[in-house]
Amino acid sequence: MRTQSSNPTLRKSLWLLPALLPLFAGTAQAQAIKSIVLPTDKITASSTNSPSSEGVANVIDGTEAKYLNFDGATGPCGFIVEPSVGETLVQGLAMQSANDSGPGSNDRDPGIVTIEGSNDPLAINSWDASTNWTLIYSNNTPTFVNRFEWQYFYFFNDQPFTTYRWTAVTAQGPGQNSMQVSEVQLLAITSQANCAIAGFTSTPVNTPVLPGTPATFFTAVNGPWPIQWYTNGHPVTGATKTSFTTDPVTTNNDNIAYSVGIVGCVTSPQVYAQLFTPNAVDSIGIQFIGSRQWCALPADLRANRR
Repeated sequence: MRTQSSNPTLRKSLWLLPALLPLFAGTAQAQAIKSIVLPTDKITASSTNSPSSEGVANVIDGTEAKYLNFDGATGPCGFIVEPSVGETLVQGLAMQSANDSGPGSNDRDPGIVTIEGSNDPLAINSWDASTNWTLIYSNNTPTFVNRFEWQYFYFFNDQPFTTYRWTAVTAQGPGQNSMQVSEVQLLAITSQANCAIAGFTSTPVNTPVLPGTPATFFTAVNGPWPIQWYTNGHPVTGATKTSFTTDPVTTNNDNIAYSVGIVGCVTSPQVYAQLFTPNAVDSIGIQFIGSRQWCALPADLRANRR
């Protein structure tokens, strides 16, 4: 089964697949399907036949930088990754096309793709190591219509593994001089977190909001862990994503405490939506997410910083 962004009707109907996969696997627990690969995971290329700026680390770095391998001109290439989250049950694949455009750019996109799994602790060390790999999934990738386009594929798999091998057996062709791909994500269903390693990389903060408008809180976690948002300590039905938007905030509900938990492991401190009443002078509210970078501010804001 697969979804592809070039067919909106099909794509819309198959958005239900992640919700149905737990039923295929024999469980009706609330689960989520998420990428299990992180930029810091151990990764090994099929070869070093890549430009220095387009190496294998790019394929899981969370950016649009691409992985290019010249071996793809005539044969297979790819990578091995050992997710730091440990043993996982991969049941989905996401791929993003790379940046090159113009005649022949589609030729270099992945064609026939396979995913294999292994529980051999030495599997990450070498592409050609004598590792026992189990085939999980194979497909013939539909043509990417656009650059930086995502395609998603979902499939049944009931065997968990610690290490995975992604192989572009062929490129789209026929005129390719290499294989290129921007991002590859391995998608796994998780019903519970590994509390020994699960944690937040950012937690919600108190958020100013104009009267009568909603507030949005954000969080980030270090793996494919199930998330649950809470109001005054009570779980909010369906609030299981990395952001949460409140009802419009007024003096009647500005005392509600919001928090988020990695299910079964840890819960963030409580935070609040804080009513903000602007004064007569024109003003603007800005919320930054991430590290402070003055270069990210418009010149007029930097110049008027007090």
